[in-house]
Amino acid sequence: MKGLLLHVKDKQFYTEEEGNLRLVGNIGIVKKLSKEYKLLHLIDRALERGSLSNYDMYDAISRIMYSQVECTKKEIAAKLQEIHVRAVMLPPYEGIGELDVKYLAARVDDVKDLHIADRVRDIVTSNREVAEELGESNRLFFIGDFKGAFCTIDIKKLRFLNNL
Repeated sequence: MKGLLLHVKDKQFYTEEEGNLRLVGNIGIVKKLSKEYKLLHLIDRALERGSLSNYDMYDAISRIMYSQVECTKKEIAAKLQEIHVRAVMLPPYEGIGELDVKYLAARVDDVKDLHIADRVRDIVTSNREVAEELGESNRLFFIGDFKGAFCTIDIKKLRFLNNL
């Protein structure tokens, strides 16, 4: 499976290049992206502040393709799960045991956090060492390219997306 990592800010999608966000477009681009990708992995600047201002976008995306959104709060994760969006919990994995496992993943970028793999089925990482240590009972969503991953999540440049 192929996925794409995008940032969300003010109802717009962005890629990140050398620490800078580059505009990709709004919700209209999702149908074009769904022709090549099965999954959108989203990092939402508003969720980092505890706001659900882009919630309606996630609902619309979930009707077109699979999506997962990084978050730290159990309450936000539960809201995302209500609309069939996978919540990707970040450390310290607050309340992860109380969430629906079907729409749940953990972002693990340090081997010391691999203990969480016993509580979720899906693991998201960009760390090759974590990917190699991961047991066979988990599905691996790898940000980058990793042979044997259930899903590889691309970090594409804006010029590629303009060609869609």
